[in-house]
Amino acid sequence: MSARRAGHVLLILGMAAAASAGCSRSKSRGAPSLPASDAVWFEEGVAEGAPETETELASGGFGSVFLPAAVLVRDGTRWASKEAAPPPGKPFDKLPVTLVISVGEEARKALSDPSSASALGDAVWLAARAAMNAGPRFGRVRGIHLDATFAPQEALAYAAVLQALRAKLPRTTLLTWSLRFAPSQEQLPALRNVAGVADGAVAFVFGEGAAADPSTTDQMGFPWLAAFAPAARGKGLAVEGEAAALPERVLAQLTDDARVEFANDMTFKEESASTFL
Repeated sequence: MSARRAGHVLLILGMAAAASAGCSRSKSRGAPSLPASDAVWFEEGVAEGAPETETELASGGFGSVFLPAAVLVRDGTRWASKEAAPPPGKPFDKLPVTLVISVGEEARKALSDPSSASALGDAVWLAARAAMNAGPRFGRVRGIHLDATFAPQEALAYAAVLQALRAKLPRTTLLTWSLRFAPSQEQLPALRNVAGVADGAVAFVFGEGAAADPSTTDQMGFPWLAAFAPAARGKGLAVEGEAAALPERVLAQLTDDARVEFANDMTFKEESASTFL
């Protein structure tokens, strides 16, 4: 798959869902369940449409895609929903789509205050509803994924946000959430509250920004998918001296350019079993 088209990509493995399904909470009849097949999360969207990308994904054994739909940001005292990335030029025809609603560090501030948490829950629902209404532009929508930053001590408030969203979504719509840290044994009960109101989690266990631990995640006793971030990011320095983040598609163009030479001159310290170079 061409990195020029794909942008920043995360690989989501379906194997973990089966590993913990036996100890997960019981599901009501007709409730959605995590897919057994692997998926690809396009953080920056699909720049050139779905047909060729979908064919390549299917030939590689992938069974679904995660596509960015909306980003929630604070606008004064209110939340505003912005388009995360343009929908594909053509919607995905065969692979089911999970739409991603993202909330950054501002979510933590909101979750620490009950009234702000309630407002965040309302904003998440409005963004999810708008994404579902625009679903045909993306393809056959199977689920909503909430990618919000939160800490273990904010788990109960986050569970309330997910529970309110679950109550308003169609029961057949899959609801998942991001786990980006490894809770301690004392924090596990609070995380089980989060897990109990959704259909599963996406645990970031490998690559950039991955701090979830597979063993600890399994101990929570709910279905989960393992997320791998094999992509790269960079920073560019303008002539004026201002630094700006570079999307991966820029790095891909440099990598494919025979005129560019790369040099590795860095100190690398391995701090966990999931760290790699």
